[in-house]
Amino acid sequence: MRVLIAEDETLIRMDLRAGLEAHGLEVCGEARDGREAVELAHSTRPDVVVLDVRMPGLDGLEAARQIQAARPTPLLLLTAYDDPELVTRAIDAGVSAYLVKPYHPGALVPAIRTAIARHGELEELRGRQKRRSATGTAARRDELLAAAARVFGEKGFAAASMQELAEAMSLKPTAVYHYFASKDELLAEVVVKAHTEAWQTVSRAMAETHGPRHALAAFVESLTNWADARRHEASLLLQAQPITEGAGRDAVTKAGAAYRDCVTDLVRRGQADGQLKGDVDPELAAAAILGAVAAVTSPARDVRGRDGRALPSLVLAGLEVVAA
Repeated sequence: MRVLIAEDETLIRMDLRAGLEAHGLEVCGEARDGREAVELAHSTRPDVVVLDVRMPGLDGLEAARQIQAARPTPLLLLTAYDDPELVTRAIDAGVSAYLVKPYHPGALVPAIRTAIARHGELEELRGRQKRRSATGTAARRDELLAAAARVFGEKGFAAASMQELAEAMSLKPTAVYHYFASKDELLAEVVVKAHTEAWQTVSRAMAETHGPRHALAAFVESLTNWADARRHEASLLLQAQPITEGAGRDAVTKAGAAYRDCVTDLVRRGQADGQLKGDVDPELAAAAILGAVAAVTSPARDVRGRDGRALPSLVLAGLEVVAA
C-alpha cells in the first residue's frame, strides 16, 4: 500500500513515516503543505493520503477537496480538534476517516484501513446513485422519444413544430433543448431507437429458421407485427414519410439500407435455392416487400374489410415457387 503524507511539522512527518514503514507500508511522498499535497497526489497516485488539517497556505480540507476532485482517493485527516462541525466539513471535503492528535501509534494503520474501507463504501454508493440517475434519465428520454414519434407520425416531420413536440412531451419548448439539440436530432434519435428495436425483433425471428425462404417469411412476419404495434415509429423508419435533409434523413437512409440489403440478399439466396421465382429482380422484390410492410402503418390500411397486415405476406407469396 502506497501512502502520501501531508504534514507541515517535520518531526510528525518523520514519526508518521516510521510508523507506516514499520507496518510494511510504502511512503510514496511527503508534502509540507496543502498545495504540495495536491501536486504529489496527482504525480504519485497514492493508495491513501494522510494529511493534517492545519497546514500553511492551502489547509487540509481544501487540499482534500482538490485531491478528490482530481481523482477519488481514500483520505485520512489528522486533527487536534474533535469538533463535530470540523468532522462535517471534512466529510463534505471527501475525507473518509479522521484521527485526533495526539494519537496512539497503534491506531494509525487501523485508521488508514478504515479510511480505505469507508472510501470504497462511499464509491459504491455513489456508483449506485449514478446508475439509478442514469436509468431514470434513460427512462425519461424513452418517454420523450415515444411522444415525439407520435407527433412526427401524425403531423409529419416538416409540419411538426417544437411547440407541438414540447406539449406532447409535457415540457416547455425551451426545456426540449435540455434533452435534444434540435428537432432534426430528435428525429434521428427516434429513428435510431426504432431501428434498434425493430432489427433485434427481426434478427431473433430469423435466427430460429432454416433456409432463406423461411428466414424471409420470418423477417416479413416479425417486421409487420412490430410495425403494426409501433405505427408511428415504423412510418418514420420505413420512409412512409419523406424527409429531405439532416441527421434524421441520414438515420432513415442507413436503417432503410439495412432492411433493403437484408431482404435483397434473402431473395437472391431463395432464387438460387429454387424456392423463389428466378425471373423477379431481387431489389424490386425487396422494395415491394418493404413497401407492403410500410403500408401497415397507414391509417387507411384496412380496405373493404380486409386486414392490411396480410399485404406483406401476400407479396411474399407471389414470389414463391408453387410446387407442381
